[in-house]
Amino acid sequence: MYVKFFNYTLFSWLFCSTAIFASDYSTPLVNPEWRTTSSVFECKLEHHIPNYGWVEVQQRAGEPQNLSLKTDLILQYPGKVQIYSDPAAWLVKNGASPRELLGEVSMQSGKSGVVLDQALSKQVLQVLKAGRMTTFEFGKAHQFSGPTDRVMISTAGFQKAYDDFSSCLAILLPVSLKDLQKSHVFFEENSYEVSPEGQAWLEYVVAYVKAKTEPVAMVQLEGFSDNLGTYAENRLISLKRVWAVKDYLVYHGVPSQIIRIRGMASRDPIGDNATADGRAKNRRVTIELAKDPYLSPQYRDSDD
Repeated sequence: MYVKFFNYTLFSWLFCSTAIFASDYSTPLVNPEWRTTSSVFECKLEHHIPNYGWVEVQQRAGEPQNLSLKTDLILQYPGKVQIYSDPAAWLVKNGASPRELLGEVSMQSGKSGVVLDQALSKQVLQVLKAGRMTTFEFGKAHQFSGPTDRVMISTAGFQKAYDDFSSCLAILLPVSLKDLQKSHVFFEENSYEVSPEGQAWLEYVVAYVKAKTEPVAMVQLEGFSDNLGTYAENRLISLKRVWAVKDYLVYHGVPSQIIRIRGMASRDPIGDNATADGRAKNRRVTIELAKDPYLSPQYRDSDD
């Protein structure tokens, strides 16, 4: 009986030790879980790594691409992480180049994981696209790990997901909500006609306002002129400009009730009115987008 108990205890200890101190995590070759989510605001490529966590490539509109390796484990220790390009087994037999160091990054404590910048992120994607594995190697990574941990990402199932991710990148908007939150549409002298460049910019505004993923509660429009002419003339042209922008937004689906307008005449110049270039900068409509209209007191239903 004691022998059986000892054998059972030893088996349990060995099993637990193997599970706890396992230092290699890899992509399954059968039914690998690669998933792409796509929109004009964000492209994301995700891959599940059993018993470890997941790798995620993300690019939001108007922002740099980044790749992150995240974990479900309890705790990560800070330290250096080296990223390698390794040949797959079938490539080794065909004379593929040996292991190559792609780069080294720092890992913070906690569960924030490993984050690569845009250059290294794209490099890793190219490695996977070429059929080579990417290996993350770091020292003691969490409280239950061995002296060296490796997370190996193979290309099994990668190509289809990568093609979908690339298709998403092709339709991604070139600007972010942050770019639009304080932006301008400019006008020719004595004109309140929205130029083709201005219309293209307003299309981005329309996209974000109408998107449920990027909720915009209020659009504040302020029209401006240069300082040529009388106050009454400048006030009128600034109002005509702001109404032209509002009409464009409403025509393309932005609810009129969330738009607030003001005609500012030649106040608050952003350019030097003594120069032609400066006056061109001042002939504008400023666009401000707010997720919460109550955060800023200037949002009011007024054209004063």
